[in-house]
Amino acid sequence: KRIFEYVGSEETFMKLEKLVVEEGPWDGVLGFSQGAAVAAILCAKLSTHLSCAVLIGGLVARDSSLRRHLDKEPIDVQTLLVCGKQD
Repeated sequence: KRIFEYVGSEETFMKLEKLVVEEGPWDGVLGFSQGAAVAAILCAKLSTHLSCAVLIGGLVARDSSLRRHLDKEPIDVQTLLVCGKQD
């Protein structure tokens, strides 16, 4: 059951995936706050196209249709997680 749904997220990820695949190669991604959640999911979906990620003050997506990408096997992307005392 989906309690939270991020409206428009499917289209957003389709565009981001297309950008990474068609305009790459990319070394990695950087995300802050909600962007860190997006970057983490992008790494899970495109681990063969990204080698690293910097996730700053991130959170876990509440939408279960997106979070499921993170609940699979370990993601083969090196990450730097930056959290503050109040995060």
